[in-house]
Amino acid sequence: MEELVTKNNTMHHGLHGCWWKARLRRRSMAKALALSFVALAVLIAATPAAATEYPITIVDSAGNTIVIEEPVERIVTLTTDAAEVIRAIGAADKVVGVSKYVVQDEVFFPELSQLPNVGSCFSPDVEAIIELEPDIVIAYVKWPTPDKLDEHLEGTGIKVVRLDFYKPSNMSEEVEKLGLILEREDEAAELVEWYAAKMDEIENVVSGIPDEERVRVYFEMYTDYKACGLGSGGHEMLTLAGGRNIVVEEGITDDYPEIDPEFVVDENPDVIVKALSDSRASNGYDEEDPTPMKEYRETMMGRPGWDEVAAVQEGRVYMLSADIYVGPAYPVGVAYLTTWFYPEEAAAAGIKPRSWHKEYLERFHNLGYSGVFTYPLLFGDANIDDVVSIRDAQWIAKYDVGLVDDGAIDVAAADVNGDGRATVTDAMLVAKFIVELISEFPVES
Repeated sequence: MEELVTKNNTMHHGLHGCWWKARLRRRSMAKALALSFVALAVLIAATPAAATEYPITIVDSAGNTIVIEEPVERIVTLTTDAAEVIRAIGAADKVVGVSKYVVQDEVFFPELSQLPNVGSCFSPDVEAIIELEPDIVIAYVKWPTPDKLDEHLEGTGIKVVRLDFYKPSNMSEEVEKLGLILEREDEAAELVEWYAAKMDEIENVVSGIPDEERVRVYFEMYTDYKACGLGSGGHEMLTLAGGRNIVVEEGITDDYPEIDPEFVVDENPDVIVKALSDSRASNGYDEEDPTPMKEYRETMMGRPGWDEVAAVQEGRVYMLSADIYVGPAYPVGVAYLTTWFYPEEAAAAGIKPRSWHKEYLERFHNLGYSGVFTYPLLFGDANIDDVVSIRDAQWIAKYDVGLVDDGAIDVAAADVNGDGRATVTDAMLVAKFIVELISEFPVES
């Protein structure tokens, strides 16, 4: 090596030669160290994740201690909410039986709806459940009662896990518990993080509204004159959106109290919200026409004495689909409530319910956005981009104003300003002057 150095006249013997050799040694050591790190990284990547240690012990939402002795491979779910979370955290392949309501919902549950029907959360088919040999059955805290489920499964080895998945206050905790027992902890954490991020955006809006300026709300359940009370998921959503529940403020403590028809008139709320099920008016993922929701709203606003209520007089009566009322998609419902309660503040903060809904479906369910979930249409936005568009002008003309028959939408009828085309301007003009959904007319959409 020293001869080579000498021939090239790059360095002499002695001190300079030692420096050169030391440098080579350092390079060799660095190269060896780098190769060691690479080898270690490859080894780590090739090493499987640490196996979940059993038994796993959780306390479910009913306060029952559940011990899972071995990996859960077969699940029966008696609730649509649990089915939604199971799919959202990537464990749908473990489900072997579902409630009749999942079977009936082929649009939202295209795969799970094909599985065996095991009855409902109120009246489960215990024999069908036992035949499917599940490791666990997921049920609501209150339904079915133990005498209809748990007592019949004693001695079978089938465990009943009671998780609601319909109350915002414990949704994240329940998702994490399910992720643990199904070995989907990372996926559960991703969903929980999404909840937290969206609700932080809502809180940023609501926290700026003084208590004395918060809207007073009558929030009605699926059944007419049955309100969302103190212990209901609807009350939690209303509160998260910054509303004041007129039922709770009157000291009524029932979860779902049935109220007197005159109660709403006497309380004179600023806003009325109706959680609307399919049994009342077709809506949700399997509906593309908002007419049923529109007609139900008109009927509701026509209740005796309601013409004296501020919410009715000002058109602040809203229909909210059961598909986004409480349940695993609750941030979407809360976002709609926030935009209804405080439209200017929500718009300034960039709260976009449809965009959130679309993200939730695509990211956690591999589904596209479709369906009708609210009425009236949010500021004329019939699409999913949360901005008013040409298509929205057509929808407003057809559904909100009635300028177009039930046949194909007529672009000419949507041309409000008479320039021969349906434009964003038309949509805004309709929203302001005809439907009166907005008080100002912005230049841009």
